[in-house]
Amino acid sequence: QQESGSGYDRGPQKAIRVGGVITSINRRFTRSGDQMATFVLEDLETAVPVVVFPRSMAELSHKIIEDQVVCL
Repeated sequence: QQESGSGYDRGPQKAIRVGGVITSINRRFTRSGDQMATFVLEDLETAVPVVVFPRSMAELSHKIIEDQVVCL
């Protein structure tokens, strides 16, 4: 990876899939009343914090369940 002026150059953007177990869900509402969430996605090796913004929350809210195994 080459360093650019604003951080690392990641090249062309690509869609990726990640999987793991959802833990530590925190659902909240924005000032405009839209729902969003944060949670931790864990696998056997690591844990990654995840932020789900309102537009994505409308699509994915039925999949965001504590201790649920997901592939997003």
